[in-house]
This record gives sequence, C-alpha cells and structure tokens, in this order.
Amino acid sequence: MGAPALTLSDPQKGNSFPHFTWSRHPAAFADTAEPVRYEIQIARDAAFRDLLDEDTVFLNRYVPDRPLPNGAAYWRVRAFPRRDAPEAWSDTGRFTIVPCEEIIHVSYDPSAHDHQPAAQAAIDRAIELNKLGKSVEVVFPKGVYRSRNLGKFFLRINGANGLVVNGNGSTVNLSDYDSSCFQIDGSRNVVVRDFIVDMPEQLPLTQGRVIAVNPENATVEIQLEEGFPTFDDNYFVKPEGHAKLVDPKIDGRLKTGAATWFLIAKDTIHKLGDRHYSFQIAPPSYPVDKGRVALPDVDPRSLVKSFEVGDRFVYTLHSSSSALVFATASEAITFYQIVDYASVRHYFTFSCSLINVLHCRMVMKEGRWFQGTADGIHCRGNKIGPWIEGVEMDGIGDDGIALYSRPMAIASVPPSGAPNRLIVKAENFSAEPGDAVAFFRPQTGKILLETKVKSVHPAGGNWDVEFENTVPSGLSFEGSLVDSDQIWNRSKSCGDFVVRNNRMLGIRRYGTVFRAKTGVIENNLFQGASSAAIMFLNETQYPNGLYPSDIIIRNNEIRDCAFDSGATAAIALLFKRLGGSEPAETRAPHGILIENNRISECLRPALKLWSVQDIVLRGNTVNGQPLDASDTTQVVLKNVSDIKWLPPEGSLKATE
Repeated sequence: MGAPALTLSDPQKGNSFPHFTWSRHPAAFADTAEPVRYEIQIARDAAFRDLLDEDTVFLNRYVPDRPLPNGAAYWRVRAFPRRDAPEAWSDTGRFTIVPCEEIIHVSYDPSAHDHQPAAQAAIDRAIELNKLGKSVEVVFPKGVYRSRNLGKFFLRINGANGLVVNGNGSTVNLSDYDSSCFQIDGSRNVVVRDFIVDMPEQLPLTQGRVIAVNPENATVEIQLEEGFPTFDDNYFVKPEGHAKLVDPKIDGRLKTGAATWFLIAKDTIHKLGDRHYSFQIAPPSYPVDKGRVALPDVDPRSLVKSFEVGDRFVYTLHSSSSALVFATASEAITFYQIVDYASVRHYFTFSCSLINVLHCRMVMKEGRWFQGTADGIHCRGNKIGPWIEGVEMDGIGDDGIALYSRPMAIASVPPSGAPNRLIVKAENFSAEPGDAVAFFRPQTGKILLETKVKSVHPAGGNWDVEFENTVPSGLSFEGSLVDSDQIWNRSKSCGDFVVRNNRMLGIRRYGTVFRAKTGVIENNLFQGASSAAIMFLNETQYPNGLYPSDIIIRNNEIRDCAFDSGATAAIALLFKRLGGSEPAETRAPHGILIENNRISECLRPALKLWSVQDIVLRGNTVNGQPLDASDTTQVVLKNVSDIKWLPPEGSLKATE
C-alpha cells in the first residue's frame, strides 16, 4: 500500500476540535488478531519538530481531546499494518484554527430571578450571524445562572453552524426537574464548554435508610435524609421512578446481590412521621414505545428480601423530556469540560454524527449517594458514532454508555411485485442509498439477509425501498414490531465509535453497551458496574440492536463489576432471540479482538459469549492469572465458532 490519502475535513472557523480523517488501510480489520493501527502527528511546523499532539488510533479518524491553539498547523499519519512495521508517512496536510469572527457576551445580572431569557437571546443573535456565514462565540460571564423555563430548556440551539458556547466555569441551576439544559437541533460545528449544571430546587432523587421490612406483604419503611425531596413534594410523587439499594460504604455503587431497581406501588405510600414513609414493592415492568411490559413470574415478596434494616435507599425520577443534553439531526458537536451533578438523563443524541464528549464529568455532589436516573451517554442511530475521552461517571442510574439503533418495520410488498423492493413504514425510517442493512427474525434470532439499499422513494406516507438483493420470501410483517421481521440499518448504528481513557464508576447495569459496526473501547477504568463492564446485547424486546462487528476491546481495567442479581459476566457478547433466554440462531457478531484487559474482584464469570464468531482473545487476566478457555468458571460459551485464544507467549488454541 502507498501512503494513505488525506481527506481532512474542514476544521471551520472557531472550532478548536477538528475532526481528522484519512483513507482506511486495505488490511484494516482483515485479520482480527492484527488490527491496523495509525500514528497521527499534529504540529506547528511542517517539519514536525514542534508537536501539538500525537497519538495512536485503530480507526481512520481522530479527534484531539483538548482544544488546539489558534493558528496554522500541519498533520500527517502513517499506518502500522503489522505491529512493528510502519509504512511511510502520508503527505502533509495543512489547516488553520481561526478565532470566531464575532463574540457576544451574555447580559448577566446576578440578582435576576431567571437568567434564561438573556442567555437565550444571546444564542439567538449568534445563530442569526451564523446564517450570514459568520462564526460566533457566546461568552457567559462567570456566575450562577438560574433557569425557570419550566419543562423546557435553558438553551436551545437550532440551526447553528460555527458556534462556541463558552460557559467560562459558570453554574446553571435548573429549577424544574423536568427541564433540560441544552437542546441542539439541526446544527453543525458547535462547541459547548465549561459549564457546571445542577438541579438544587427540584432534585430528581432522594435518599434515606431502610428502618423496617415486612417480607410477607413486600412492605418497606424508610427514613429520608434532611435536605432531600420527600413523597409529600408534588413534583416528586407524580412521575415514574425507581428505587435502588446502595452499597453500605461506596457511594454510587449498588448493593451486592440485589436487583438493580425496584418499582414502588404509589397508592401504597403512607407517611408515618417526619420524613418517615412506608410502601409496597410492586411487580416489576419496563416501558416500551407504546405501553409497558411486565416481567413474568416475579413475586415482589422475593424482591423485598434484598432489603435489610440499615440499607441505604435511593429513589430516582424518570422523565421523557429532561436531560442534560438533547441533540437531534446534528453533526460535529463537541461537549468539553461540562460538570453535571444531577440529571434525569444525561447526553442523549438521536440521528446525529460526530458527537464528541471530552473531559466531562457526571458525578455526585458531596453528600449525595447517587447522581442520575438514566444513561450517561446515549446515542441512537448516529451515522458516525461518538468520540468519548477523558470522561468521568459516578453513580449513574442506567448504562454508562449506550450505542444502538432501532429497526425499520415492513408495511407491505410493493404493488409492482418487484422481488428486491419493499414498502417500509415511516416510523424509525433511516435508510439512504448505499446503507448496509440486515433483515432479522427476532423469534429465532436469524439474520435472513445482509444487503445494501439501492434507492429510496416516498410511497404514500411510507417509503418504497429498493435493495441490491432479492428480499427473503415469507417475510412476517402483520404483527407488532417485536413480533415481525425487521430491517436494521447497520450504517447508522453509531459505528466508528471511540471510548477511551475514561473512568466509569458506580454504573447501574452496563458500563458500555454497544451494537455498532466498528469501534474501539480502550484504556478505560470500569469499577462498580453492577452487571457487565463491557457488553454487547441485542435487546429484542425494546428493540435495540442489532449486532457489532470489527470491534477492539483492549487495555481496560475492570474491577468489582458483575455483582447484581441479574449479572452476566465482566465482558459479555450476547446475541439473543426474542425473550432473551436463548442464543440467536445466527452467529452474527464477528471480528472482535479482546486483548490485555485486566479483570478482578468480579462475582460473575470474566467472559460470556453467545452466538458469535471470529473472536480473538489475547493477554487477558482474571485476578492476576491468565484468562483461559479451560476455566469454565470464568468462561461461558454458547453457539460460538472460530474463537481463538492467543496467550502472551503466542501459542494458539481454537474453540469451535
């Protein structure tokens, strides 16, 4: 191969976090055991003597995790198709980081009752200048900003292109638990940085101690701590919420051996005294797009056995309209050095691309035992997945990082009867010509066809989609989405994601869960993730999925994970059929390298694999000892093939 061709994206004026891309090496992911890596250098001078940044990455893209300085700079890259055999440096690329053309200072009155109108006015002025082709930085004088835009947003960024929102270390206090801090729609090339966010007036969680338990009728008594909401607060009792039991010593970590959440029967909540309440645990169920699904054969009396007098108890609120960040249909959005002390949800991005979360913190304020309700970073249907680096999470109420897509539903066969076309429903539709898609039958977990989209045309409120191949015969599309055959867009699965150099502590459920086409999870600390630290799982009942390929999981430290009542393994790759109790028929996940991960103090097995193929394991350890296929207490395999074990000494064993 010759030197890789550079296809540098335009850094845009004012954006100090440019996205670098180059052509993928022909050998990339051809050999799971030997992924191609790339070395990138960024310098002030064309001779590369004054380096601004250098790094090694396993994808043909790069985002600097710190802002680059203003001025001209140069960059180059070279490939390592083998470990110690670099190819020649590429030609040198040149780019310039230019300061924003306009600066707008937010009008700030420290005594104001509500700072939201003035802040939004500055953003609106900046976007008008963006529409004239000017880049703008909006600067917040350092202070404490109160937002009383109830049920809405502190800042709404709609249609921006070339915008920096600089909090300058300011604190934003949201007065309503059901409001959000940042909403970003239809925007590109935006940086939001240096804010501290909290919800001190309507904290979306409360905490206290268990003081009595009655297993016979699943009743629990609690004493709530001073300074936290109670079930007498109107805002607190109305929305749905979850109860959790927290480790007796470690804030943010769930109690060992307990379920990860409990529902309270709200009509059974009784006040017994000052901050003293009793209630019954309800049968568990979870929300889906249209209604709820009850978990079968779960008696609340069995759940209440997890409660003991003296336990630390936390109750967190849910909301479909509250998050630190909502971003939709946006591209090249960077969040930098944002501290979040309390959120119902955190970073939620839908149908976006190139989302960067860099050196942000989702952590507990002193005195709190938990931080938030839902996922830390939640990306659905992103064309190019997120770059997540230097992030700290602690006490997160659901998965730390969740990357996935939703399926498209078939409406009918086309009137023309063309064998390679279908009418596809508009809901969750995301296909474009050239997209790679997979037809999936959830009942059996079978991949019916993998193909590409050839053309897309409107069809009476739905879409007429032409595929490169003949569609499978006998497709089922009369029932509900989870009961019918589905079409998944793997080109919009948050692929090419990067999760590196993060600290993820005290995560309810999974540290990182992914279903993406191509990605890297490396050099992270996972500690106190109650189920798996690193998980692939197609959740057919939601449905979230579909399956990963070309994934590198390397050099991660995994401590004290997989300890809740439903835990699987420290690292788990599970491709399942509907219902979740059996492996999928097709071994679809493939091309996954699991290398040099250090696992310790976990109660469940180190590794669990269902319906996967072409998996390479090398140099992983459990409690300081090599992870070995012969240790069935640490390795669980179902319906797998081509599992290669490569110990540090280089000998080869294959598991069929």
